[in-house]
Amino acid sequence: MAKKSMKLGNGRVRTLGRWKFLVWEKLSRLTRLKAKNHCQRCGKWKETKKMQAHHLVPKSQGNYARFCEDNIVSLCHYCHHRWWHGQSVWEDQRDLIEKWIGLTRYQEIKFLSNKRHSYTEEEYDVMLKDLTKRVKEIEAEGEVV
Repeated sequence: MAKKSMKLGNGRVRTLGRWKFLVWEKLSRLTRLKAKNHCQRCGKWKETKKMQAHHLVPKSQGNYARFCEDNIVSLCHYCHHRWWHGQSVWEDQRDLIEKWIGLTRYQEIKFLSNKRHSYTEEEYDVMLKDLTKRVKEIEAEGEVV
């Protein structure tokens, strides 16, 4: 089966895998910028490049979880590592989920992620343009370090 692709104006081709990467890159940056370089679990300030975007509902559960803005939080390396390897993991996760989006929204994202959904090239393009615009707006505010 051939990969779906889209021809760009400069003769290059963009595959759907590349679309996913570009959208994730912008969504990740937007999440970290909105948190203003603070870990959303412990509250500590870090340089933007040291912050990590994390999915509350694992992206392996589906494309909806992968690109849902409510499903992504900004964590420092320590808290991101603790999320996956800490003791009493569920208690930590549950506290962050309740603080960030609430258990109801978390369950909704899980439910929608279990439904099979594929984005079209046009949908990826719209997401990418919107995210790029929003990142530029936040960066223009001058709060980026």
